[in-house]
Amino acid sequence: MTLEQNDFIIGQDELILVTGATGFIGRQVVRRLLDRGFNRIRCFARPSAKAAEFVASHRQTPDGSRLEVFQGNLLSADDCRGATKDAAVIIHLAAGRGEKSFPMRSSIRL
Repeated sequence: MTLEQNDFIIGQDELILVTGATGFIGRQVVRRLLDRGFNRIRCFARPSAKAAEFVASHRQTPDGSRLEVFQGNLLSADDCRGATKDAAVIIHLAAGRGEKSFPMRSSIRL
């Protein structure tokens, strides 16, 4: 099956945010988006050596696509606001590993 431009819900020039873009699945999704002609992709990644490697390997795309890496923390409201600014679509692939999370509140009484 061949995909046509009008088969997509957004235009190829609209901004797509991908969380977890430095992970195994995220890298594949970003590559597929670029292969399909989407040329404004923002990758939300935690600051790390993995993110630095990702930035270095994707800094310039051969076809002139704009690939941006936004380094931040999904637990930060300010980082999330910054990452999602002007995004037409968000592909959320980031996975929590229990290392950091919001504290559970036991406000429900039975």
